Amino acid sequence: MIAPKDTATATQRRPWNPLAILLVSLFCTPLPGGILHALNYSRLGRPAQVRPTLISNVLMALIIVFIGYRSSMMARPDYQMKLLGLFLTVVVSIHFYRSQVRTFRAQLAQGGRSGGWVTPCLVGIVSACVLLAGDFGIQYMQLREFDRGVSLLEAKQYAEAEQIFERYKKDDPTMADAYYNLAIVYANSGRDQLAVQELQNYLKLSPFDGEARRFLESLKGRGDSAHANGNGTVDH
Repeated sequence: MIAPKDTATATQRRPWNPLAILLVSLFCTPLPGGILHALNYSRLGRPAQVRPTLISNVLMALIIVFIGYRSSMMARPDYQMKLLGLFLTVVVSIHFYRSQVRTFRAQLAQGGRSGGWVTPCLVGIVSACVLLAGDFGIQYMQLREFDRGVSLLEAKQYAEAEQIFERYKKDDPTMADAYYNLAIVYANSGRDQLAVQELQNYLKLSPFDGEARRFLESLKGRGDSAHANGNGTVDH
């Protein structure tokens, strides 16, 4: 009669090298790194830690990924947010490594074998591709919406165009084109003072745009002329 094998020993898989998880987290964001880190606890013989670690890692990684996406979606990157995201990524990645490296080395010292680098690297590559595709999709949709605002402006549908460009200005105060297009909207709908303000905001971001400066001067001249006429002076 064959004695039954130890179930825990028979089903336990080889643990991944924590260094591989650290590198995946650094170069492919902590989201895939956090998932690998949590699953590796099962391979290290501590299955009870998988579920709580997975939940906390995913939540933490989503915050870091959101910070990165928020910065990348701006016309001019917010470098403070980028540095914050980078700092958190490094700290979290080091945590993934340090929390498992001793257990991993102890298993190797007892004759255990490493699960290798292939699976962590594949997970990292696939995750990076998914995140890049998502980033590209978001930016593409934003570009399409901005182009729709330009089309509405050209079609003289100023109210709808104004809503789109105001939203862009609010979401990213450094997006110069939103100010310029708003200035056109306001100038063509008889709100010259607002147009002047938007052009001044635009020129703070693009100070060497000669066409915008001529546009601004023409609006100011039109305003001075209207003011003079309002005071009883004839405009010839």
